[in-house]
Amino acid sequence: NTIHFIYIGQIEKHKGILFLIKTFYQLPVTSYQLLIVGNGSQLNNAKALAEPNPRIKFHPWQSKEKDRKFLKQADYLIVPSLCYENSPTVIFEALKVGTPVIASNLGGIPELIQDRINGYLFTAGDENSLKNILKKVII
Repeated sequence: NTIHFIYIGQIEKHKGILFLIKTFYQLPVTSYQLLIVGNGSQLNNAKALAEPNPRIKFHPWQSKEKDRKFLKQADYLIVPSLCYENSPTVIFEALKVGTPVIASNLGGIPELIQDRINGYLFTAGDENSLKNILKKVII
């Protein structure tokens, strides 16, 4: 029973992608896969950080149609932003196809996610907060 997580967005430090990869290394379980879809200035750093973990895969961003296909196959979308975001489009796309969202509790994001109804919120930048949610949905 593998749980499939997906991140779709810019591969930039302020988007929380490096934080996300580091948090996955702290999980005591291995029954997951994380697909990272996107491009950005931190792509090489993210790939290097994730290289020892065969459960983390990368795919370049191609189109909204392809993103929608990935979202439909995922169990959860993760939005680990470290910066304030008003209304991330990727959250609307995930909810439109029925994929719950695990996201940072900052900016306009909490207005989109009803905790435990259509996803989970965690404290931005807090590895323990995110790790606890990941363990809960994996186990």
